[in-house]
Amino acid sequence: MPQLFLLSFQILTENIIGSMSLFSPPVRAFVPVLYTVGRIFVIIDWMADLWFNKDLPPNLPLKVVTNL
Repeated sequence: MPQLFLLSFQILTENIIGSMSLFSPPVRAFVPVLYTVGRIFVIIDWMADLWFNKDLPPNLPLKVVTNL
């Protein structure tokens, strides 16, 4: 599950950066944005795999296709 992996590392990174006063507020704000963009690409890849990479037999009835 890439989504869970990204979320757990986002929480870890936010806690590490938030506890250190070394980083400026824009850098602290950039961390969630970076992980959200990464999650969006994972979701787009998952949707493309789900919808466009599905092989169906040529003689499949339309009723079965709509129920997938």
